[in-house]
Amino acid sequence: MTATLLIHGYNWDIDTEDPEYKQYWFWRLFATEPAIPYNWQSSPTWRDSWRNGRVHRYHRAWDMAADVGLALRQDLLKRKEPVNIICHSLGARVVLQALKTSESLPVKRVLIFNGSESSRNASHICCLQPNIEFYSVVVKADGVLRWFGGLGTPGKFYENVIGLHGVKGNDVNWHDLFLGAAGDFPGWGSDHNWSWRNPANIPIWKEVLAGKFSNTPTPKILD
Repeated sequence: MTATLLIHGYNWDIDTEDPEYKQYWFWRLFATEPAIPYNWQSSPTWRDSWRNGRVHRYHRAWDMAADVGLALRQDLLKRKEPVNIICHSLGARVVLQALKTSESLPVKRVLIFNGSESSRNASHICCLQPNIEFYSVVVKADGVLRWFGGLGTPGKFYENVIGLHGVKGNDVNWHDLFLGAAGDFPGWGSDHNWSWRNPANIPIWKEVLAGKFSNTPTPKILD
């Protein structure tokens, strides 16, 4: 069976925290096996952020995600068998920066939950990798992305991000899956995680990673 890489998002200090206990254990319920964690340091200090010319820790993590993406690309190039990838939030930037190349990479499908990467960048990157299927869960009620994603993008006053606005102009290998609306989620912030925490959606994510999901004519996404 196709292995799955698991890639978390922002604000994980992997020296003291393990995403396995708050995130990956749930992803394993629908990931194709073996499921392999790909952890990265996504919780920079304020001092490190300021030393690198960034006002906020999130701005610094945005830069770090791109650097980790380059390392991920090299790791992928070494693989002999193709993989699926599951990522969340700023982990989407790690993955998409890894795939920002015309080189053929051994990736079948990418399942993105509430991704924090520029919609403009994603539209370009998916065209570079026409053999990879991208499934991106979009939550327009995501307050976390509204502030940290759109407003937190370095160098921009506001930037559309894939998990909040979707990607326009490519429906060949990029599939936006719109989930929920304001008021559907139990508390502020939960709308950033409920997409993968909702047990009712597990069959859908299994179909996606198995290549059996069809989002036409209407996405079968549950609130």
